[in-house]
Formats: sequence, structure tokens, C-alpha cells
Amino acid sequence: MSEPLLQVRGLRVKFEGGAGPVAAVDGVDLDVARGAAVGLVGESGSGKSTLVRTLVGFERAESGSARLAGIDLLALRGSAWRPVRRRLQLVFQDPYSSLDPRMRVGPIIAEPLSVHGVSVSEQRARVGHLLERVRLAPALVSRRPHELSGGQRQRVGLARALALEPELLLLDEPVSALDVSVQAQVLSLLRELRESLGLSYLMIAHDLAVVRKLCDRVAVMFAGRIVEEAPRDQLFGAPRHPYTRALLDAVPAPDPAARRPEREEHAATPEDEAGHSSLAGVGAGRPAARWVTGCAYRARCPWAVARCASEVPILGRDAGTGAVACHRPLSAAGSA
Repeated sequence: MSEPLLQVRGLRVKFEGGAGPVAAVDGVDLDVARGAAVGLVGESGSGKSTLVRTLVGFERAESGSARLAGIDLLALRGSAWRPVRRRLQLVFQDPYSSLDPRMRVGPIIAEPLSVHGVSVSEQRARVGHLLERVRLAPALVSRRPHELSGGQRQRVGLARALALEPELLLLDEPVSALDVSVQAQVLSLLRELRESLGLSYLMIAHDLAVVRKLCDRVAVMFAGRIVEEAPRDQLFGAPRHPYTRALLDAVPAPDPAARRPEREEHAATPEDEAGHSSLAGVGAGRPAARWVTGCAYRARCPWAVARCASEVPILGRDAGTGAVACHRPLSAAGSA
């Protein structure tokens, strides 16, 4: 089996908090195969953006490794990043704030080419080609960002990211700032670019519908850790982690009159009661906390047991091709 294009192992990123260090990313393992699209989902504060920012050098890792085609990203400093930028690019969430309002579209797209020493004549030719590739009219080359729609600005940002012909795009909520109809157009474009250019994607998102449309594998992140990772259809059809199930159950049904599939409920055992008695009222309805010991999700989990309070669940491979970090993973019927 060939080595993944991106391979992350044991990645840890800590920030100083009011009560001491906080593990924003806590021992993450993640792969992106060549030509694959991997979605990284989870609520705000789960560590998704910190993970991506660490991969591009905006944050420093405490430990672990992150390799792009064998290149150690965590060891790169200063000018050593320049050749790697050709292979790895970031597409930002907000297409307006990520573009310089003083510059016109042509120079915005051409800037990475200029930095890498591409001639002016070749820059012009490649800018025209890139505009065509992201389905923008050539006449827009002289416009400034404020003269463009949100969808057009995001396409400009995408063209800029493609200028150096990267292998991997890190997509940070790439359509969340767009109207639903425009989202569909941009997602269609991203699928087309992936197929035609052989691109690989790592996309972070809150919108599970977006992930389902674009990605073929999904990793679910909670409190700095990957709690479940599986092929898209497997994860959406039979989630194994209680948090994944909660995320999917929170998605509004397209038809409000339609009932969701019945889920088998779990009957409490003495061990369950012991586990819940120590957690009663702790963290209910609050954002993810960084617990000193045990499972970070246990305060919300309806199936937490005593073991969950003392032992951190390991992301282990289950039957099939997925992985789940849970002491009592759910069955296909949705029970522990």
C-alpha cells in the first residue's frame, strides 16, 4: 500500500489558558491519500482550525509529526517553506478578508507566481488560464475584491491557491460564507478540479451536508482528538461514536414530516449508573472541555460508564475500514 500524501501522527498543540495549558490538538493521527478528499468535522473549539494552521506553519506543535510526501512539515522554518508552498496551499473561509482590497484580481492571483520567480509574461498567461479554470470571466482581471460577489471572491481565492499547482489543498470552511445556491456551484467546481488536476483535499467544516457532497472519508474531532474516522457512507450510515451520532441527529431533516430511522436505545447497567453518578450535572450543554483524565465526551454521553472517567479511549480500528475512540462503540442499530 502506498504512503499517504499527508501523514499526521501523534500531533499535539498546546496553548496557555487561564487554568493552565490547554491541549488544542491532543495526539491526532490522520492520513490523506493521494487524490482523496477527507473531511474534518466537529463543533467550534474542537481543534480543527488549529490542526490545519499547524500544518501550514502558523502554529507550533509541541510533539508528533506531520509529513507531506515524506517532508517533515514541523521542522520547516523560514525560507525552507518556499518549495513546500508549491505543494500545499490553504483556501480560507472568508473570501473577502483573505484578499487584499487594494489589489486587483490579476495581481492577487499572480502574487504567488511572482514570489516564486515566474516571468511577467508567463504570469499573465497563467492568470488567464486560472480564471478560466475556476469559471470566471477574463474581464474580472481588473476588478478589486469589493466589486465581486462572494462566490466570485472565493473563486479568486481558489485560483490563487492553484497558481503554484499544489498537490494538497487545505480547505478551511470554503463555502460557509456563501449562499446555498452559490455553495453548490463552488462544491461542483471543487469536485471537478479534484478530478481534472488529481488534487487531494483536507476540508474542515461544520456543515455535514457539505462534507457528504465533497469528501470520501470523514474524521470527527472532539476536544482536540479524533473520535471517529471512516469512509463517508459508513460514517453517515452507521456512526460508531456517540458524538458522531449526536452530530448527525442534530442535522435538520430535509422533510420535517419524515421521521428519522428508529434508534435502539441502551438500557442502563449498574456500571452505567456508577459512571453517571460521578458526572451528574458536569459539563452538560457546555463546549468541549479538556479533561485531565478519561474521555472528554463523557459528561454528554448517555452511555458513559465508570471506565470513561479514568481511561482515555484509544482510536482503534474496528471491523471494516473505520476507527473509533470509544470504550462502548455503538452498533449499527445505534446502541452501545
